[in-house]
Amino acid sequence: MSTPKHCWMTLALTIGVTGLSCSPSASPGEGIRHAFPLPEWKAVLSDRLEEFAEEGLPQVTEDDVLDVQDLLLMSAQGGRIAARAEDQLQSLDTSLVTSACLALVETHNMDLETRLLAYGWMRLHAPVSVVPRLTLRLKYEKDWPANVDIARTLLRHQSGAGLDALIGILQEESGDERIELARFLTMEVLQELPLNQSNHEQPLGFDQQWQGLLETQSHWARHRQLPQTIEAPGEPAPRALRAEAWRMLAHFRSQRLRPVDDARFVYVRLPQSLSPLLLETAFDEDRYVREHALQTMEWIGYPFGRWGKDHQQLLFPQLLALRGDALMRPRLISVMGAIGLDGLAGDLIPWLREGNLEESTAAADALLRCAGAAQLRALEAAAAELYDSLSPEAQYSLKLTIQSLQSGPLEEVEAPELLDDSERQRRLAWADGRAERP
Repeated sequence: MSTPKHCWMTLALTIGVTGLSCSPSASPGEGIRHAFPLPEWKAVLSDRLEEFAEEGLPQVTEDDVLDVQDLLLMSAQGGRIAARAEDQLQSLDTSLVTSACLALVETHNMDLETRLLAYGWMRLHAPVSVVPRLTLRLKYEKDWPANVDIARTLLRHQSGAGLDALIGILQEESGDERIELARFLTMEVLQELPLNQSNHEQPLGFDQQWQGLLETQSHWARHRQLPQTIEAPGEPAPRALRAEAWRMLAHFRSQRLRPVDDARFVYVRLPQSLSPLLLETAFDEDRYVREHALQTMEWIGYPFGRWGKDHQQLLFPQLLALRGDALMRPRLISVMGAIGLDGLAGDLIPWLREGNLEESTAAADALLRCAGAAQLRALEAAAAELYDSLSPEAQYSLKLTIQSLQSGPLEEVEAPELLDDSERQRRLAWADGRAERP
């Protein structure tokens, strides 16, 4: 016996207060919602920050920053003064100079000359630990040539986070002097890309180099790894890089949104080798931190799933262990769908059938993004039994999933009358994106 269509509408007004379920089988629903133990929360960030406290980039004083700035400016003067300044910079600890350079470019209203000199020094000398904080500069640095140096430094450390900036520079139609310089510098970078380095007798023309840039960016966007990168399966990121990644994740603790947004901006652009840190952070004792970790996984989406496909013994038990937290469960379900692994789809169907309104909707949406042919019969059965009891969003997602698995045209799937058009478009985009699943 199905629940009347108006059931979801009534409960939608009260679910935030009562937590009631519109499931057609409330008792089994309560069973599955209490079937899993509460996860064991840990002081993840505190412990990792303490572990890596002496690694990565050192903290610098204001005097350190001013000294490095003076040396950078002197190095640009030429002659003996420049030579002495360069010698002094080389005598300093590379990580200390890198920290000072980052402090200079991160300083609001710092003059362009200093910023360019700092970026130029980092392009040649900065260690891999520069990657997280330098990635954040892609969000804030507005000078075109400076962005080329950022992209170039990141590429040297196997990060393609700056490739979009290079594409934007070459596509920019402005004739501004700075953009023209940036285009010239970008042409040099094209020759350094892995896909543009070959043993051809004739040098590659621009069209071929441009195609190499697009293919490199596409590979990075899909895998968070550059083409032709060779890494042993499960090989961890360098400790210095992990130290800085943990410090970036510590921004999830902030009650102000800007540091949190900055950390999310960076983490969705970091190499896949840092994925385990984000997964571990989902077990932090601070619920606020856990939510941000899961949301970031969701934003990364299929690239996170491609890493997870190669590390299922790590990913699957960790994610499924989070099912016992009722407050985080809708977000967890969304993550399980967003990363696109059909190996998790079987664990989503019970929440479609027996979860409360929020959980069943999240499950239907998640299945749209990850379900494979193995789930088709179960989804058809669920649609036949539960359709009227689901929210309009879940109804549409369920129909789109079945249509996709049957290779039918998506435009023929009729949306429920009460479904907002923006929600319809979002689910259509998920259905269209299924081809990119890991």
